[in-house]
Amino acid sequence: MANLLTCLILMVTAQNSEPPSSTYIFQLQDGREYYVRSYREERNSRGQLLYIIETDEPWRPTTRTIRASDLAPGYPVRELPNARQQRIEQGWAERGYQLVTLPSGERRPIPQSEYELAERARQWALAVDAYIEEQDRGGDPDPPDVPVDETQLAPSEASDPTNHSDAGRWLLAATIVAVAAVLIGVLFKTLILA
Repeated sequence: MANLLTCLILMVTAQNSEPPSSTYIFQLQDGREYYVRSYREERNSRGQLLYIIETDEPWRPTTRTIRASDLAPGYPVRELPNARQQRIEQGWAERGYQLVTLPSGERRPIPQSEYELAERARQWALAVDAYIEEQDRGGDPDPPDVPVDETQLAPSEASDPTNHSDAGRWLLAATIVAVAAVLIGVLFKTLILA
């Protein structure tokens, strides 16, 4: 449920997550800083200058009103694009997210735990791919070390670590035959019996 809510929040904020052409820093005299996506100037009934700001925090977009008299001298100033990128990455990291660049070039926040699982799966897939290539060249029959969490699986009592038979190849062949049989059955059911 929490992941669903997180995804909904990310989808809503993703609509406004396009990087603005320029962002600004508003520093108040008390030292607080606001990173601003956009702002507009207005005057209140007393004639005081007010800034209506939209904060540049994709994880929590807000709108605030700041009096010009509360600003520190010399502000607002433009934020450098590299500084913004580092600030956004750090902000997401503090909240438990990892920014990932998609093939389209878009950057999306992914929960850190899911990112770590995906990275482990990628490492495992690369190890299996390297093992298959090694087998195709007639290399070492021992399987690759699969990256596992801190706990190692206990070996089966029936397995004999000194037996280097072709059981792995037979198991692979049996799995392929079983999958083919299931596919043939599904095709027969949908095409012939339908």
